[in-house]
Amino acid sequence: MPRRSAVTLRWISVAGLFVAALVIGFAVARPVSSASIGFDSQVAVLDFSRLLAGRHVEVFLSTTPKPLLTFIFGPLELLTHDWRTLAWATLLAFGLAVVLTAELARRIGGNLAWLFVGAALAGSGALLFDVGYALATPWALLGWSAAGLAVSANRPRYGLAGIALLLASLARLETLLIVATAGMVLVLLSYDPLKLVAEGRGLRPPPRRAWLILLPVAALPIMGLHDLLIYGDPLFWVSVPARYSALTSRPILHAPELVRWLLERYLGLWPLVVLAVAGVGRLLRQRSWAVVAGLIGLGPGMAAFLVLLALRHIYVPDRYAAPIDLALILSAGIGTAWLLATAQARVRRLPAVGMAAALAAALALAVLASWPSGLFDSSMTGAVANSLALAGDVDQMLPPLRQIVDGSQLARLWPDTISSTTDGPTPASLLVPLPYRPRLSVDLDAPLTSVGALVPNQVGPPGGYPGAGQVVVHDRRADGTFPWLKSYETTVATVANGATVVPIAADPAGFWWITRIETGP
Repeated sequence: MPRRSAVTLRWISVAGLFVAALVIGFAVARPVSSASIGFDSQVAVLDFSRLLAGRHVEVFLSTTPKPLLTFIFGPLELLTHDWRTLAWATLLAFGLAVVLTAELARRIGGNLAWLFVGAALAGSGALLFDVGYALATPWALLGWSAAGLAVSANRPRYGLAGIALLLASLARLETLLIVATAGMVLVLLSYDPLKLVAEGRGLRPPPRRAWLILLPVAALPIMGLHDLLIYGDPLFWVSVPARYSALTSRPILHAPELVRWLLERYLGLWPLVVLAVAGVGRLLRQRSWAVVAGLIGLGPGMAAFLVLLALRHIYVPDRYAAPIDLALILSAGIGTAWLLATAQARVRRLPAVGMAAALAAALALAVLASWPSGLFDSSMTGAVANSLALAGDVDQMLPPLRQIVDGSQLARLWPDTISSTTDGPTPASLLVPLPYRPRLSVDLDAPLTSVGALVPNQVGPPGGYPGAGQVVVHDRRADGTFPWLKSYETTVATVANGATVVPIAADPAGFWWITRIETGP
C-alpha cells in the first residue's frame, strides 16, 4: 500500500507540473482566435509545401532550415489549414519537455531538484520566448531530456538516447555539441593507456552499444538531403548564417564584445549561476558523467560556439543563449537540492517542518532565479502579444489579399530556379510585412517572387519604392512609424510624388492598410 501511494503521489505531481506548464505557456502564447508563429516556423511550413509541390524555395530566407519542424508543422498546417495547430503542438512539447527534464532532475537530485527545475523551466524566458512564437527550443529540450533519462537509467539505453538526440539535432543543430562532448568522453575512456586511470576513478570502459550515442551525426546528411530537395543546395544550411549576417542591419558583435555580453548576461543571472556551480560539484561527486557531459556541451560548449561565430563575424541573436540557460537551470536544480537537503538534515526534531520549508525554499529560489528574465519580463511577453495581434491582423487581411492574388494570377508566376532575391526591395507585385511573409506565401499559394517583403526603413514616396503596380500591405505593428509610411495609411485615394495611392482595404483602428500604387493623379 505505501508503495502504491508513493507511485500515485508521483504521478499526481507529474500531471500537476504538466498542467501548470501548459497554463503558463498558454498565458504567454494565447493561441485562441489566432496564433503568433515565428518566422522560422512559417518557413518550415513553406518548406514542406514546396517539397510536396516538387519546387524549390524561390528566394533566400534568413533562417536555417529545421527538418524536424518541416515534418511536424508542415503536415499539421496542410491537414488543418490552421496555424494555431503549430502553437498548440509547441505548447504540448513545452509541457512534456518541462516534465521530462524535471524527472531527470528528480532521478539525480530527488524531489527538491524536481520542484526547482520544473518551476524554473515553466517560467524560463529561454523556453517561453519560443513557446510564444512556436519555435524550436521546446522540441529540442524534449529530445535532450529524453536522452538524459535514457542514459541515466540503471541500464542505460544508448540507442534510445541516440535517436532522441538525432531528432533534437534536426530541431536545433547545436545539439551536436552534446554529441561531440559525449564522443570525446567515449574516445578517452576507450583509449587503452587511460583505462587504468579511468577505472581508478570509478569509471568503467564504455560498452560497445554506448557508441550509439553518436547516432545524431546522421543529422548532417539528413540536413543535406532536406536542403537539396527544397533549396537545390545540400549545403544551404551552412551558408545561411554568413548570408544573413551580410544582409542584416543589426549590430554584429566582435568576439571580445560577445564575451562581454555573455559575462554581463550571466552576472545578471548570478543566483542561477551560483546554484549551478553547486550542482556541477554535486554531479562530479556523484560521478554522473553522462549528465555532466551533456551540461558541458550545452553550457561551456555553446558559449565557445557563440564566440566562434563572433570570430567569423556572424550575427548572434540573444536567443542563441537559450541552451546555456537551460543547462544552468538543470544544474542549479541539482545544486539547490543538495544545499537544501544538507540544511534540512540539521532539522532533526521536526522533519516534516524541515521538508516543508525545503520545498518552499526550492520553489522560491526557482521563481527568483528564473522568472524575472522569463515570465516576469514584460519586454518578452509584450513582444509576443504584439506578434499575436499582428497575426490577428493577417487573418483579417487574407480575404482581400486572396481576391488580389486571384485577380492578378500571381499564383501562376512560379520560377523554375532559385532566385537571388533577398529580403530587400523587390519587384514583387505584393509587398507584405516581413514577419509574416512566409505564412502569406503559403496562405495565398503564391511564390515568394510575387509576395515580397515590405522593408520599412527603405520605403520612400509612392512611385519609387514601392513603385507603380505594387500592392502595399502595411501594418504598423510590424513596420513601425517611419515618415513615408504615412502615405500608405489612407482610406481615400491620395496623390503623392506624381503617383496615386488607392486604398483596397483597411482597419485604421487595427493599424493596417492595403493600398495599390498607380501612375498619375
